[in-house]
Amino acid sequence: MSIEMNAGDVGGKSGEAKSGKAVQTMPSAAPMESNVYIHSYRNIGIPNCGQAAVATLLDHWGYDPFHLPRHAPDPVNKMMYWADTTVIKLICEKYGNDTGLFGATPNRVRSALIAFSDKKISTDIYYSGLNVSWTVLWDNLLALLNKGVIPIVLLECAPLAKALGGWDANPLTGHYVPVWGFRDGFVFIGNSLSPPNKNYPDGNQAIPTGVFQEAWMCKTYPWPLNNVIISYYGTN
Repeated sequence: MSIEMNAGDVGGKSGEAKSGKAVQTMPSAAPMESNVYIHSYRNIGIPNCGQAAVATLLDHWGYDPFHLPRHAPDPVNKMMYWADTTVIKLICEKYGNDTGLFGATPNRVRSALIAFSDKKISTDIYYSGLNVSWTVLWDNLLALLNKGVIPIVLLECAPLAKALGGWDANPLTGHYVPVWGFRDGFVFIGNSLSPPNKNYPDGNQAIPTGVFQEAWMCKTYPWPLNNVIISYYGTN
């Protein structure tokens, strides 16, 4: 998904966490597993990563707005899930990309989460800028993970392509992903654009902290698309 939006497209909070220094460790190898696991819906071949992230969180929190059959097996936990293209298409029918081929704004993603969970959630949008530094939001992100929240973030793909390979190197290409864990200097995400491998056959990926932080800053994007966090608290 490529994103090109004006500052006025996004609203929300500007971070509510104590300030602190960001973790900079970059271990040489990713752990094989984390304390938490989620099934990640994927938007392979279509520019709907925001809607894929919405599907992931809705399913994780137990919402079933479309009553779809579960015929798609997860290669890791062997459980059955909705078909990626089917659930993403249904989300797009009401909450498709509001910037066309440039993707969905954070507000659009947030609105879809609220609508398809029957409004039984609490959501916030955070981003850096003005008097809020990215280190404050980094602390905020870790605090959310420690509480069991799975936030959605926007990543710039070029830094990931440079460091890890497999990602789109176009500097204008961004990608929404759910973040579901942090351990041993790695950030665990879903719906990775890297090709599946024996360690991560399901679209999840562990990204070194420094690489994640660089991509999360979205330096080539205008404010307020920097260090975006869409936090989501399911109540089921």
